[in-house]
Amino acid sequence: MSVVGAVEREQVRSATRPIETPLGDVAVERRLYQAPGIEGIAPPGAARGSPAEHYSLDVRRIVADEILRSSYDEVAETLVKHTGAHVPKRQIEELAIRGACDFDAFYGDRLLTPEPTASDHLLVLSFDGKGIAMLHDHLREPTRRKAAAASRKLQTRLTEGEKPNSKRLAQVATVYSIAPYERTIVDVLHGLTKRDNASRPRPTNKRVWASIEHTMQRVIDEAFAEALRRDPDHERRWIVLLDGNTDQIARVKRAAQRVGVTITIVVDIIHVLEYLWRAAYAFRTDGTTAAERWVENQLLELLTGGSGGAIAKSLRAMVTSHNLENAEAAPVEAAATYLVNHTRELHYDRALADGLPFAAGVSPGPHGPHWRTVVARRWRSRAAVACAARQWRLRRLLNLPPRKGIRAHAHVTLR
Repeated sequence: MSVVGAVEREQVRSATRPIETPLGDVAVERRLYQAPGIEGIAPPGAARGSPAEHYSLDVRRIVADEILRSSYDEVAETLVKHTGAHVPKRQIEELAIRGACDFDAFYGDRLLTPEPTASDHLLVLSFDGKGIAMLHDHLREPTRRKAAAASRKLQTRLTEGEKPNSKRLAQVATVYSIAPYERTIVDVLHGLTKRDNASRPRPTNKRVWASIEHTMQRVIDEAFAEALRRDPDHERRWIVLLDGNTDQIARVKRAAQRVGVTITIVVDIIHVLEYLWRAAYAFRTDGTTAAERWVENQLLELLTGGSGGAIAKSLRAMVTSHNLENAEAAPVEAAATYLVNHTRELHYDRALADGLPFAAGVSPGPHGPHWRTVVARRWRSRAAVACAARQWRLRRLLNLPPRKGIRAHAHVTLR
């Protein structure tokens, strides 16, 4: 007889249960304790940590690790070659999804409320996005309608101006603390060619997460809620690093107004440099030091307090003086328009004086190694979430030390 909870189970019988292990299909002998009208239980099996499903924990771990770098078919082939387990393709996808089911709860227990950081430290938020190729049925509704209505001139490739309408935006958010770091223009220019991190303050209490399920506004609101938990009395200075997406800027301002906090928006200087580099090749030969010097001169103008509008005016004047055709002048006009639209967020001279960050290099970003596996294939939305979630959580689950430069409560999540 066995008593579990408040139910007495007098019937005991032996039973076998098949479990797929790395050694193959194993029949596990167990004793079931039962009572009329009540489901039987096997306490010894629970004590051994046996999974409730057919696949053992070791098989599930192998699948979760291999899915980060391989397709479903390749994972199935790897299991056949190196283990005795057989897991069909659909079951591999389902195991990957279930492997990330506890993601929100896992990091929800690690929130800082409030953050034990000096009040003079900056509270930095950063946002970015990346399009991920999806299966047609898992696109957002507006994109799916565009894809259905689109007509293609060629069957095998897209022509100029045509869009595949096959991607879904993943919104990335970052929140961290960092001490102000005053530096000079020379320090910035020197840092472009040589990294000297000896005296640079390190970000602390960093959290990064992303979502392909939730809207951009919801991810931004979650980031502001996270920042508000860290600084409920608004005692610190809030800095928001963005790439210049006008819709994103509007949503950030809306979120800041909702929580009643004053923010300083700074456009990531790396994005500005990308526009300047593309414009440089309209006036200088690609890959030459002359092009590099041209970009440095425009950057120097920004760092010394030059307005984006003034630099844009200069660029347009150069188009006229060089008699550029429309196609050649297109990247210059794109850079000029970008600078004019974001003049208010390009005060890098003030950022230097106040010790503010103006490059979003702390977060892994949508172009880093964490995304390469996700971006490389077409996904169902739940499977894409599971893959990236597992990849970013792996170091934490294995109790690996945080990466160099990231202290205390550093973690990455994806939903």
